Amino acid sequence: MDKLSTTPRSSSRRAWANLTTVVLVLLVLPYLWHRTHNPTTFLPKLHSTASSSNKCSQYFAHLVASDPAIDIAHHELPSAMASLRIFAHCYLDNDQLPLPPGLEAKIIPFLQPQLPHHFTRNGSALLREVPPHALIWRTFRTQMKGKGIVIGCDRNDQLALIIALLNVLDALGNELPIQIVHSVDVPHDEVHAAATNLNQQVWFVNASSVTKQPLSIRTVATIINSFEEMIYMDPASVPLVAPAMLFDTQRYVDTGLLFFKDKKEVPSYLARSYKGLYTSLLPTSEEKAIFGTRQLASIWNKISTTHKNGTHSPQHEVSIFESNFRSVVSDGLFVINRSEHFMGLIIGAALELWGKNHSHQPKELLWLGHVISGGISPASVAKSFNYYYSAIPGTIATNKLSLSVCGSTQFHFSDEDQEVESPTALWASGLLQQAQLDELEGSIIPSDYPFRDATNDNNLSCIFIAKSSNEDTYKYSGVKQAQRRSQRLIKFTPEELAHFRHVMHAWASHEHVM
Repeated sequence: MDKLSTTPRSSSRRAWANLTTVVLVLLVLPYLWHRTHNPTTFLPKLHSTASSSNKCSQYFAHLVASDPAIDIAHHELPSAMASLRIFAHCYLDNDQLPLPPGLEAKIIPFLQPQLPHHFTRNGSALLREVPPHALIWRTFRTQMKGKGIVIGCDRNDQLALIIALLNVLDALGNELPIQIVHSVDVPHDEVHAAATNLNQQVWFVNASSVTKQPLSIRTVATIINSFEEMIYMDPASVPLVAPAMLFDTQRYVDTGLLFFKDKKEVPSYLARSYKGLYTSLLPTSEEKAIFGTRQLASIWNKISTTHKNGTHSPQHEVSIFESNFRSVVSDGLFVINRSEHFMGLIIGAALELWGKNHSHQPKELLWLGHVISGGISPASVAKSFNYYYSAIPGTIATNKLSLSVCGSTQFHFSDEDQEVESPTALWASGLLQQAQLDELEGSIIPSDYPFRDATNDNNLSCIFIAKSSNEDTYKYSGVKQAQRRSQRLIKFTPEELAHFRHVMHAWASHEHVM
């Protein structure tokens, strides 16, 4: 009887013991898997290895042994970024090391293991074929040549905009070659006819032949064009100066990058958890010690800059990193030296695919990818941003208390002539209609304080400057915000207005646009 009475207790204990074992296994297995499949845990063992080639071969041999499929897309994001950086250091930057078979396609699984084809109307190919057993993207990188303009096209309804953009480029005296990277069928004959009449040299690159997974056309275009130095233009962007001059700006000369700031919107801050995530993606001290990559402690430190006129402007760079806004860069036009920053483009593409839940908008990966690649410091990336936020051009209205400008277009001004009364307008996000152009008087460049997007029927946004105080007042759709930082009122000269009309006429001159 006593024996029978203890059986339920024994069964209960065994059940609890089994349950505890299962729970422990479930808790420990992910940790063990992480330790086994995270190649960065192997880094300390490489310190004693003498040669760079041995370090590279041992690192990737361990990676293959721990995960034969090398499904890097399912690795934890920090270890995936580390493997990409080390791969670039070992095999993209060093053309002497032999590549383990099949490694490239596994480390960069979102791109096909073949070179993109660049064709003219008559079928001429711009790039050579890859030699047998050669590294595809190292070969591609060595074949980058010259400077040019890249236009991304992922919708058929962008054709009219592209032809209009070719008209504008011709009117501005553009002599740079142009590559149209497209993921949809583009009528080559029609575009070439327009380009030939305008004396513009155009090449076509089919993005679908290179990408394995869906990426934004902007991201693909920055990777697969053939230029060593490129100016990317969205079809809806309108340059207002000869594009080649952007390569001569001091920010680009110093950093190999040139970005423009977007319109500041209502504060949308980066969550604290994402700050930790992005910091975890940066190169570590072990990477630096073993492979010589740049170590970056944080991208959230305060950064300031000194301008040509000697003024010190700490708020400019701080607003990019330390203020933690989710939206900073304008993706309509930017300039990149691809030979210097190619890995930053690859890292940005990987983040776009593998970081679907990241807090930043995909366009922000244009600059974040370069920081995380370790190829450039946060301070240098911050320096690559044009000082001014996008401005609103229009009629200057006045009353007793303030001046205001309202409009639906954004202008991006040069920051290299801050001492002159009217800085140069470099490009526009969207084009002024004729009615707006007839009433165009000036523009207000906002300070770094965020403001609301327009929601009214006319899709107009307005910025106000107070006349009699040091407070600048912003008004977007009836919402006012005051901020004690200076804005800048610009009044266009007759020569500038005539130039804008010249660009507008060129943009509207094609029958598809009229």
